Amino acid sequence: MKHTRFASLLIFALVSACSSQNEKPATKPENPYGYPPLASQSVTDNYHGEEVTDDFRILEDEQHSEVVKWLAAEDRYTEQRLGQLSSAEFIRQRLTELSNYERTSAPTEVAGHWFYLQNDGLQDQSVLYVRQSDSGAPHIVIDPNQLDPSGTTSIHDYSVSPDGKTIAYSLSEQGSDWVDWYITPVVEPNPPTQPVISGVKFTQLAWTKDSKGFYYSRYPKTSDGGYDGQAPVQTYFHKLGSAQTQDKRIATGIKNDSYIYTLPDTSALLIKETSGFDKNRWYLLADVKQPNELIAINFPDNEFATFIGRSGQSLIFKLRGKQGRGLLAALDIQQPRQSQKIVVEEQQQTLADAVVIDDQIIAHYLDKAQSRLVILNSKGHVLRELALPGQGHISELTADKVGREAFFKFEQFTQPGSIYRYQAAQQRTTLWRSFKQPAGVDNYQAKQITYTSTDGQPIPMFIVGKDVKSEPTARPTLLIAYGGFGISMLPTYNPAWLTWLELGGQVAIANVRGGGEFGEQWHDAGRLAGKLQVIDDIEGAAQYLIKHQYTTHTQLAFYGRSNGAMLGAAVMVESPKLFNVALLDNGLFDMLRYQTANAKAWFTEYGLSSDASQFNTLYNYSPLHNIDKTSCYPATIVSTSQNNTRVAPWHSYKLAAALQRAQNCDKPILLLTQPSAGHLNDRPTWMTIEHVSKLWTFAANKLNMTVTQGKDSE
Repeated sequence: MKHTRFASLLIFALVSACSSQNEKPATKPENPYGYPPLASQSVTDNYHGEEVTDDFRILEDEQHSEVVKWLAAEDRYTEQRLGQLSSAEFIRQRLTELSNYERTSAPTEVAGHWFYLQNDGLQDQSVLYVRQSDSGAPHIVIDPNQLDPSGTTSIHDYSVSPDGKTIAYSLSEQGSDWVDWYITPVVEPNPPTQPVISGVKFTQLAWTKDSKGFYYSRYPKTSDGGYDGQAPVQTYFHKLGSAQTQDKRIATGIKNDSYIYTLPDTSALLIKETSGFDKNRWYLLADVKQPNELIAINFPDNEFATFIGRSGQSLIFKLRGKQGRGLLAALDIQQPRQSQKIVVEEQQQTLADAVVIDDQIIAHYLDKAQSRLVILNSKGHVLRELALPGQGHISELTADKVGREAFFKFEQFTQPGSIYRYQAAQQRTTLWRSFKQPAGVDNYQAKQITYTSTDGQPIPMFIVGKDVKSEPTARPTLLIAYGGFGISMLPTYNPAWLTWLELGGQVAIANVRGGGEFGEQWHDAGRLAGKLQVIDDIEGAAQYLIKHQYTTHTQLAFYGRSNGAMLGAAVMVESPKLFNVALLDNGLFDMLRYQTANAKAWFTEYGLSSDASQFNTLYNYSPLHNIDKTSCYPATIVSTSQNNTRVAPWHSYKLAAALQRAQNCDKPILLLTQPSAGHLNDRPTWMTIEHVSKLWTFAANKLNMTVTQGKDSE
């Protein structure tokens, strides 16, 4: 698919000049479909000589009285339209049944204590448990469901002191990325009412070896007592029992975001400095008493490194490698200025993750978006490859603090999976915990095909459904893609997807560029100007499904989250007839102004409109700026969350308003807003069920799916 925005505008201008005396087409009546009115308050910006008018800038101010009124009217309009649809109750009930299965995180072992998160099935949030031994009885450390009856407070992370006596945990309210950290004893935990650490988002804690304190990263304070989420995060040391106001800042010479890692059995610190999502620098702080004497670690030809762990006197880092598929390198902690030694060479498969245990390395590879686990010794020699129970995805890989064993969680599209334990000394793998699929689920299949994008690049795609390994049968199909930030779309057990299958449909997951399935080059090919190619990749996936009779235009729906929602919207406005339904969940749609809303760090993924060349690319595909008032767009739900601190809700408000004003047919454009949720993370189970049920009910009705108790409908 060619991106011809500017060429089309030029042609239109020339044709208009040559036919100015021709009769003008009839104009569409104002608001023929009864959408809530919004008074237009246009703002015109000048980008490098190009004037761009924004008719919906007012929607960026959620507190404005007109915006409050409009949002309330949109809520009523959406609920009214959704309330007229059939099968809503059955879809909600079936999704509830399929969500009711026990699930547990891979455990963390510290000083003889075993910690893990567990959800019994329909609990709103997972509960943090501890066992005093592998076979000991579980005890609750913190149950967020008891803290908040609404279910919107969740455990975001936890960290245990090296002596196993103290646990710190962070809580997120209403899905916010902002979290507070609390501290309690492991034995007889007594959850405190006041946080110990505030002003943080994505920081982990790095405990000192004596367990008397930890390092963390937080945002600087503002004059009004809040925290500046647009400023670089800074590293601090917190001593247990002291107030946060007494915390000492570390490494003041670092100007960008900085994060600290402690090393077992040593007082030395590793400090990571990040700039965007594709560059970082590492420093070694050998003496915490001299907090600004940093030793820069040099990784030739690598602008990004990930710390994996320590093996003896070696620090193990994952580097990108020349082909972007990843390699492992070791650095002598006693001689950090010397060049590192490559331990595991770059392979044909993508190195997704690795952990160090004892004198072994467990390397997690992706082979065509499916997981493999390889055990190597400290010199990089392969000891064995662990046999996995089929084609699937390792969603968690953890190692204990003393480096004796590791755990990994394996799941598939059609099975909730199991957790396995690997013991290094015995080189033995055993089943630690398995999870049962909810009863009454049909036997579904998954297969992987490859299609060709517009530039000839092969793109893999999973297709999941009933009898998909047989001859294709045209069914209502949900096409899903993400295409950004190096995030891979891998085989995952998802009750929402299963529910769609139960409705007689099938799911297609396209591994388009921008993800991490084939390493950093795959990601690089889908960022900045490469976003135009990712749009073509998604269109190619849809065309393949139609051409090969897996579905038809009238049976095809697209679902995207965040970056995936943005790309789906870009495809939709470029090719309005490709999908019959579009479900755009918490996306960013104004690509000229996304950086104004707490998202400056994304410049390495998208570019900035302040840069002339990057502006042209962004303007070329920005969904908000490419809507055509003469088109019939798919039946669409644009959904967002009012407490989304990552992607500003006004992106969705503006896109919904623009589509409603432009829509040239009676296919509905709905804005669905959740009042107490964040950016798709840590939602309570009831809220997820409610949200997905509305999306699936809308799509099922618009695709004319016959819902009959989960059996196939053709």
